[in-house]
Amino acid sequence: KLVALNCVNFEFEACDFAEKNMNTVDKRDGKSKEGCGRVSINRLTKLVNSYTLECHYHTGAKINKLGLRRDLSGNFYPNDPINDTNDPFYNRGPPVYTRAIYDDVGKGLAIALLDFCDKNPRSRLVNTDYNSITGLRNYLRMFCGGSNSNSGNG
Repeated sequence: KLVALNCVNFEFEACDFAEKNMNTVDKRDGKSKEGCGRVSINRLTKLVNSYTLECHYHTGAKINKLGLRRDLSGNFYPNDPINDTNDPFYNRGPPVYTRAIYDDVGKGLAIALLDFCDKNPRSRLVNTDYNSITGLRNYLRMFCGGSNSNSGNG
C-alpha cells in the first residue's frame, strides 16, 4: 500500500498472495501463476511475509492519484513529472510502460521504505486519510482482518 501511495503506476489492488490465487490459471493465455516470482519464492522458502516486486511488461490497469509531499515544516512539494497524472502522458489512462515508469516504481519502493520506518522528511502520508504510518497500519489491520495469515494481502 505504501508503494501505491508513492507511485502512480503501482497497483496495490492487484497484489494477491492468497493460496487460491497462486494456483489459478490465466484465462487469457492458459498459464498458471506457479512460475511467477512471488509464487516460486513462497513455495521454495515457505516464508509467509516475503514479497517480490513484479512489473507487468506492457501496461497497468489503473493509475493512482498521488498527494503532494509535505515536509516537517508544512511546506508542500510538487510531484515529479512521471507522477503528475495531469500531464498529457496520462490523458488516455494507464500508459505503455517505459524505462522511466519502471525506474519510478523502484523509487516509490524506496520512498515507501522511508515511510515504513517513519523517516521520510517529505512524506505523502500526512496528506492521506491515514495521516501517518500508524494510521496506515491500522487500516491494513482492518483490511487484512478477514483473511488468513497465509494470504499476505496488503
